[in-house]
Amino acid sequence: MFMKMKKLVRLALSKYQKIRAKAAFRKQNLKSGVMAFQRALDLDDNARLSMLNRILPNSWGRVDAKLIEPLKETYLKEGEAYLAAGEDDVAGEKLAAAIVLSNEFSEQRDFEKLISPIICDDHLIVTQVAYNYFPIFEIWHRNMLRLGIENILLIALDPLTAERARLMGIRYWYLPIFAFQKSARRLIWTETLKVRRKVLDAGVSYLHSDADAIWLKDVRQIVLSQDADFVTSIADGAPKNALDRWGFVMCLGFYLCRSNTRTKGVYDQYIKMCDHLGHDQNSLNQIFLDAGFNWVPDKNGYKHGSGPGIDVSATILPERIVSRPRTLHEKIDTGVLHPVLSARTIREKIEILDNFGIDVGKSREMAAKK
Repeated sequence: MFMKMKKLVRLALSKYQKIRAKAAFRKQNLKSGVMAFQRALDLDDNARLSMLNRILPNSWGRVDAKLIEPLKETYLKEGEAYLAAGEDDVAGEKLAAAIVLSNEFSEQRDFEKLISPIICDDHLIVTQVAYNYFPIFEIWHRNMLRLGIENILLIALDPLTAERARLMGIRYWYLPIFAFQKSARRLIWTETLKVRRKVLDAGVSYLHSDADAIWLKDVRQIVLSQDADFVTSIADGAPKNALDRWGFVMCLGFYLCRSNTRTKGVYDQYIKMCDHLGHDQNSLNQIFLDAGFNWVPDKNGYKHGSGPGIDVSATILPERIVSRPRTLHEKIDTGVLHPVLSARTIREKIEILDNFGIDVGKSREMAAKK
């Protein structure tokens, strides 16, 4: 009862902040409007940027457009500077303010038309980022281009990322989620799974790669040659119950999901479980645990799994294909290097990638700043 009352109070306060934001924008007090809107989002765990469509259309007309763009650029530059300085919390506030002033919040509509040019051998590669993670995405993307891999769909979680992707000529699906507060993580994973469901419904398989899973070799043919519905990398982290049961977990920082009746049959359950647990990796591992999944290793280091409670199969890749080292001592020759970036700031995460021998390019300047 207490939690329910607390949630109702937070929603009421969020509504009040929305009213304050709308009033401030109408008076052309942009900074106050931005601050009130950020408070509204922080108070509503399910807040989407699309709520701006209910606040700003009747307000922007009264705001001098010449005031908006310079203030947005100021917030953006300040956010990038704080990000480079390792002050990620302040950077998030500045970038969020730039997002509020972007005035571009409508989701795209024609998904199949968007992905049609980048389908290769009935699959495409999917990743997702918010703007604060874009420096790491650029490292990832540069390595993909070196390998001649271009069949990439970026799920852009805010208008700043969408704009950068457009300027770089990257195919992107704009999913407007306010991604800088921790409460948005559940929403991010659930909504991005719905985008991946769109890929499957189009008859296309997807290969998801986290933006910090750096491709050193083109492993697509190896992955696609596996006779399984899901093909995942391996790790020894969360969820703990899977680690306790199997001795490892399916790592969804890199995995293939084939488009077929079996995967589509389990995908709605996958989305619901993700909404419940708040994380995609924990969710799929839990579904397979509940289905009584067992794994059989083969002589080449692959693990093949199935369970009596579910009509899907899975294969786990050996670490020579995708590795998840925690330290430099665990680094091996691998196709995709996905180190555990156990650092608080983006700058420190880039420094870890640099230490692992990954070419971080211009981002090295950020890592070098102390």
